[in-house]
Amino acid sequence: MAPGGSDQVQATHLVLSCIDHRCTDDLVSVIPDIIDDRKNAWDRYDLIALPGASMGVMQTERPSWGEAFWDQVAVALSLHTRITTVVVVDHLQCGAYRHFHPGYEANMEEAHRAVTADFAAAVRARHPALRVERWLLEPVPGSDLNWEARCLGTERRAERVVRCKVR
Repeated sequence: MAPGGSDQVQATHLVLSCIDHRCTDDLVSVIPDIIDDRKNAWDRYDLIALPGASMGVMQTERPSWGEAFWDQVAVALSLHTRITTVVVVDHLQCGAYRHFHPGYEANMEEAHRAVTADFAAAVRARHPALRVERWLLEPVPGSDLNWEARCLGTERRAERVVRCKVR
C-alpha cells in the first residue's frame, strides 16, 4: 500500500484555492472539470486554501502563509506520490488581493494573471516535475451567487471556460 492510502485511489492534483465563502461551493463543483476527470475527481485531489490563493503564497507581508503552503505541498507529495499537477484557482473581487496588491480594483484580471504566473514559476523552481494550471473564478454576469472558471493558460491547454453548477 502507498503511504497515506490505497494504491488504487491516490490524488493526482493539488488544488490551491482562496478561503472566500462566496465561491467555495462553485469551486468544489467545478474541480472535476478542471482536472478533466468527471468520474473520479472526488478521489483525485488534495485541497489547500489560503486567503488570496496565489497571492497568499506570493505576498511578503505575512511570510508564514507561504511557508505553510510549501510545507503542505511537501507533505502532500510525500503522502500522495502520484501528484503531477498543481492547480491554482484565484477569483475576481478578492479581498486578499485588495489588501496586498495596490491598484487591484483598476485591473483585477491582470493582477491575477501576473501573480498566478509568478506563483507557477515559484512552484516549478521548487518542484520542476510538477505541471501548474492557473484558473480564475469570475462571477457569472448578472449573478452574485454563481461563478465560472476560466483557464488562464498552461503549457498544455488553451484558455477555456467551465461553467459552475448553477444554484
